[in-house]
Amino acid sequence: MKRQSIGIIIGCCILLFLTVCSFYKGPVQNRHGINTIVVDPGHGGRDPGASGAYSQEKDLTLQIGMKLGRTLQATLGPKVRVLMTRTTDIYQPVRDKAQIANDAKGDLFLCIHCNLRVFIRHRIVGYRKVAYHKNGKKLYRKVPIYHSYEVDDPDITGTETYIFTARKESEKINSVLANSDFREGQDSTREGESEDSTDTGDDVANTPEDLIKAMEWSKYYFDKSYRLATMVEDEFATQGRSRGVMQRYTGIAVLERTNMPSVLVETGYLSNRAEEDYLNSDKGQQEIAEAITRAVVRYKAEVEGKTVQQVLDSAKSIGY
Repeated sequence: MKRQSIGIIIGCCILLFLTVCSFYKGPVQNRHGINTIVVDPGHGGRDPGASGAYSQEKDLTLQIGMKLGRTLQATLGPKVRVLMTRTTDIYQPVRDKAQIANDAKGDLFLCIHCNLRVFIRHRIVGYRKVAYHKNGKKLYRKVPIYHSYEVDDPDITGTETYIFTARKESEKINSVLANSDFREGQDSTREGESEDSTDTGDDVANTPEDLIKAMEWSKYYFDKSYRLATMVEDEFATQGRSRGVMQRYTGIAVLERTNMPSVLVETGYLSNRAEEDYLNSDKGQQEIAEAITRAVVRYKAEVEGKTVQQVLDSAKSIGY
């Protein structure tokens, strides 16, 4: 009897899932295209990030991020809003960064970082005596004392673009469920998501239908993030600097909490002195900004069903 009851419950859940899916068409691309792009220079304030021989990540991400913001705006024109999470050396918790993007109803989230790779090395700094017994006698032997320290990897170079890991999909789903626009059914910028006059205004979306929708949106964000990340790395590949699209096993909180396609671009390695020089140069920073901008233009053209030239011509026709 117990097994029969469990079978009935499972059957009802499957039927509900299929029923909801038959009516819910899933997320579709923003009908108005890419209107708001959020640029997030990583770290800041009391959080310096990685440190190179003479520079800190928080300063470089701000410099590159500001150049990226200006390049995006100049390329895409005034109809596209480019929003910076910070423009000065301030500290922001990850939740605040994500909230800025979500409150702005961003269509893309571009997080800028610098990378670092170090090796753990060990050296002997002394010895200590350790007692042991042999044939009933107490003897002593010398055991080395090791000191552990980090050594920069001077060989690794290049860019990496991260998306949120599939292991953290539950966090992304929770983020979607917590989105007020999702709960209220008032996200008018996305097709198929119109105002629902029967909405009860509950603080938490917890119906099976809501969960299914949130799962669909999470998958949509994952697919679009991967597509954008691939385009970014394609642009860096033309410079011979791409290391590919990646996911971090432990996840990246800011990508999991943003309700939009989101990528984190590691622009280079501060552990490599030549690359640190490149990241500190105006030329290097501008090349990075232009590469990401070209990728965004390609992405915008793809999701809006246009050519790259049409996107560029549209910005020019407005007279920016």
